[in-house]
Amino acid sequence: MKADLALSVDQETSTQRIFEEMREDAVSEGKRLIAGELALEIAFREGSINEANLRAQLRAVETIRANLRYIHLTAHVEMMRVLTEAQVKQYSELRRYAR
Repeated sequence: MKADLALSVDQETSTQRIFEEMREDAVSEGKRLIAGELALEIAFREGSINEANLRAQLRAVETIRANLRYIHLTAHVEMMRVLTEAQVKQYSELRRYAR
């Protein structure tokens, strides 16, 4: 959307930084999510799961999933500080957020 939003050089630099930080954090948290899901699967496969540790493992996995969403959505929030009001409106239209 760089061309559609007519980003300035400074905006491009900020956008790239936000994206790279988001991607690095998301990859790290994504690996934690996969590991948590795998641990849950292994516990079921081995028969070591019970109601108490099932709830604990599910909470842990869902906390990681929430962290992953937070990382992604925080990048969108940060972008709102980079873009002008007109660019935010254009972005919303391009993403089909505006009705």
